[in-house]
Formats: sequence, structure tokens, C-alpha cells
Amino acid sequence: MNLHSDDDVLIVALADPERAREASVILHRRYARRFMNYLRRRGLDHAAAEDAVQDAFVRLLQKASGFQPQGQGRAWIWRVARSAWLDNLRVSRLATEPLQGAHEQAAAVADVAVTSNYQDCVHGQLARFSEAYPEAGQAIVWAAVDGLKSTQIAELIGRSAGATREFLSQTRKRLREYLEPCLGLESS
Repeated sequence: MNLHSDDDVLIVALADPERAREASVILHRRYARRFMNYLRRRGLDHAAAEDAVQDAFVRLLQKASGFQPQGQGRAWIWRVARSAWLDNLRVSRLATEPLQGAHEQAAAVADVAVTSNYQDCVHGQLARFSEAYPEAGQAIVWAAVDGLKSTQIAELIGRSAGATREFLSQTRKRLREYLEPCLGLESS
């Protein structure tokens, strides 16, 4: 067995009754909040997102024995979370309902360009970007925060590797436009 990443090791441990509890606790700590944010950005209310997060972790436990460790553990985990979200949409038909409070969130971040705090500006602009372009915002999180490679992101969003590289390139260009108001605050 060739284990390429810590996530691969943890997924394999989920299939071992003696190590499953410890592995599930570590994975939950590592991914639950990220899953929740991912699901909320996709329109689920807090309760539905919590249910989908729990469903994702149950699925991780159920499917762990079929996982083939090849350094793709993180992408595999995200596919399970995405599947839980899609199933939730099918069941509850939330696909067309707006995110509750989206207007209030948009108003709250609309004035970030005038803030004197660079970090607040960047966080606010990232929130605006993710609200306007949810798939692109998630792709940036996967690439920058989670360290996923473009090939792994391609699997998650259902595009070819080449199309995903182009998508990420265009996403970075679009994100730069959102971050421009923050550039003058960098040295503050």
C-alpha cells in the first residue's frame, strides 16, 4: 500500500475499527468547518448544512474501505462533501432559494473599500467574490488554503485538467479586480 498524504493515511484508518474513532475525530476537526462554509456558500441554511456535514462524515466512514490511496485523499474527501451537498439539494429542492441573509451580507461587505484595515478589506473582498462567483471562490479556497492541485480541483468541479487550469487562471484575474481596493491599504 502506497500512502501519499496524511489524508490518505486517515481515510485508510477509517476502515480499521481499531483506528476509526481517532481518524474520524482528526478528519472532523480538519474538515467540518470547511465543509460547513462550503455548504453555506452554496445556499444551505445552517441546519441543512449541519445535516449535510454529518451526512458527509457518515459517508466517509462507509466508503473508506473502498478508498484507493494514491495521494488523492483530500480530493476524495471533498467529492464526498460535494455529493452530500448535491443530495441535500435533490431532497430539499433548495437549488433556487437564495441564501438567507445574503442581502445583509452583501451590504455589510460593500463598504470594505473604505476600511483602513488591509486584512479586513481582503477578507471582505474575498467574501464578495465568493458570493458573486461561488464555484470560483471555492476553487480558490481549495487551491490556496487546502493545497489541492489543479487536477484534483478538476475532478471536484467536473472539468478537464486543461479547462480547470484556464478556469483557475481566469478566476485569479477576476479575484485581482476584487482585491484592487485593498492594495492601497497594504502598508497601513
